[in-house]
Amino acid sequence: HAYWLPLREEQEADLDRLLLHGSEGLPACLGEEDRAYLARTKDPATRRERLASRLMLRSVLSRVTQTSAEELVFGTGPGGKPHLVTREGDGGGGAGFDPARVHFNLTHSARLVGLCVSRQSPVGVDAEVKSRHTRHTLMKIARRRFAEQEVRALEALPDGSEEQRVLFLQLWTLKEAFLKATGLGISSPVGLKHCCFDLSQATETLAAGTGAHGQEDQQLQAIRLRLSHGTRAPLSGKQAPPPLRAEDWQFSSGEPVPGAVASICWRVRPEEEIPSRMGSLPPPMKVKTFVADSLQSFLP
Repeated sequence: HAYWLPLREEQEADLDRLLLHGSEGLPACLGEEDRAYLARTKDPATRRERLASRLMLRSVLSRVTQTSAEELVFGTGPGGKPHLVTREGDGGGGAGFDPARVHFNLTHSARLVGLCVSRQSPVGVDAEVKSRHTRHTLMKIARRRFAEQEVRALEALPDGSEEQRVLFLQLWTLKEAFLKATGLGISSPVGLKHCCFDLSQATETLAAGTGAHGQEDQQLQAIRLRLSHGTRAPLSGKQAPPPLRAEDWQFSSGEPVPGAVASICWRVRPEEEIPSRMGSLPPPMKVKTFVADSLQSFLP
């Protein structure tokens, strides 16, 4: 499931009221690590986005795990990726709740907050608003950080066009979502340059439903990943990590809300795997998307 909250003026006003009195004015569901994280954030706009993302995370995971939001405990895995942990001395939350089987990932960018949750496999999500300004031109960034095939695809479009900007943001968010899902991060050997995406056969399918229940209108796209740098996933305990395989991951990319580009990455479940020699993608997986119209949806 993917959850989105556009931060319009009324949502920003609500967040400012919560932040007005510092840590003491924050909702009780937030943990000490949440409060410390917000206290370290100096930029007001970023602080609002981070507060909204933490409220969204605890609210949604509380429903998923049947555990009260304030009782959720988070740890950090390899690459800094957060995950749920079991509180010492409890039974692991609500009925059927196993922290190891609840996967999630957050993103926030210029007045948009997003969360992706799965009870099946690791996930990653990233979003960028189209209006975001960059210090360098998009093509200058692409030539430095993207694979040659991706640069050529961008160069084939009119320079400075809306079409070129959207493709750049799709490629950027796909890379970020993949690196977040795997826990590798931008500074890993794979980084942005060595995960190459081909969107030549993709169609936009990430248009989101609205309202309280969302809708299942996001289907698998023909987005193909090629890894040009051999690497392994982050270490987990003493067990040797398996090598990364491009065919183990699926992607969706598009506009969940007007003016924003977002991408989601998830690991293929074992029963969905198709031998790479077949040269085809696994069966479609739907992404149920919710777009909240109010911050109240995520307040206790």
